[in-house]
Amino acid sequence: VKFNILSFGITHNKLDRLPGILTAAFCGLAWVSGVPIVNYIPRFFLGGLLVYAGMGFVVDNIILSFWRLTKKEYCVVIIMVIIIALTDQLVYAVLAGFILAALIFAVQYGR
Repeated sequence: VKFNILSFGITHNKLDRLPGILTAAFCGLAWVSGVPIVNYIPRFFLGGLLVYAGMGFVVDNIILSFWRLTKKEYCVVIIMVIIIALTDQLVYAVLAGFILAALIFAVQYGR
């Protein structure tokens, strides 16, 4: 959704592929040139790009999923995010999510 909005902001057309083609061409040119262009870009700019790319996932998967999931499933998602934040280990969060989802399934199936 976010990249369609970006395309709309650039070309005023959500179906146009020009922004994606230009981005791919620029990335390909930077990769083939061999110049370490990352050394010349300020760190706050790269950090901003990382935050911009990640916020779309946060909004879609944490904030907007509140309306799509049941309350139990949403609590599992929040618990997984908290585990990732506290331990920096995705494996622990996936394991906890699997166990909690199986528990929710067993309780609902048993009714």
